[in-house]
Amino acid sequence: RLLAPVPAAQLSEARALDAKGDAAGAAKYYLDLSEKAKPPTREQLRIEAARSLLAAGRAGDAARVLDATSSKDMTEGQRQVVLLLGADAALQLGQGRQAIERLERVQTFTLPAELRIRRLGTLAAAYRVAGQPLEAAKALEETDGLLKDPKQRLANQVALVHALGALGSSDLQRLAASGSGDLRGWAQLALLFGSAGAADASLDQRYAAWRRDHGSHPALAELPRAYFGALAGAYATG
Repeated sequence: RLLAPVPAAQLSEARALDAKGDAAGAAKYYLDLSEKAKPPTREQLRIEAARSLLAAGRAGDAARVLDATSSKDMTEGQRQVVLLLGADAALQLGQGRQAIERLERVQTFTLPAELRIRRLGTLAAAYRVAGQPLEAAKALEETDGLLKDPKQRLANQVALVHALGALGSSDLQRLAASGSGDLRGWAQLALLFGSAGAADASLDQRYAAWRRDHGSHPALAELPRAYFGALAGAYATG
């Protein structure tokens, strides 16, 4: 809708450049189109350019495009997207705290579920870069409640336990003993998996017993195998 005033042939040309892997060329095309457009189409074209620049690994250029985009001429939805993209750019640049600051300004109640999930994933990554594994785990725990696809949930749970494993031993033990809600159980699993050398029969038995004792906990049955598969490079860890 925001791009409706742009001739379809010109949009197709920009998208074709992206499809061919020429993200930098697509970004330039979008920016050229934005010079002739009126708000909020102009701002949307700049947002598309920033997306292409991020895809090309040019986070600094993407950040400059976003910073130069007029906030007063954006729709409310565009403002939220610009914050998300700005966080992506900061993260690519290794600026975890700057990414967190942008993500904390996002009005999450206005976002569709897909963007809420994306925000939390970026937030978890930013907390890891900033050296805050517990906060990363909390973001991933919140993500687990939004995901519907079992494979996505499993990968997210692997990342969650992996994040908690980065805590110091005393902090992890304290969380496992006196943490609140499901996070306490996730910490217990981080300890359990950390004490095991592999997803063998012994771990399977201990995990099955743990699940029987924690019947309401959301940890999936396949989690031990997925976790150790991640350590071997078979699964993404978020």
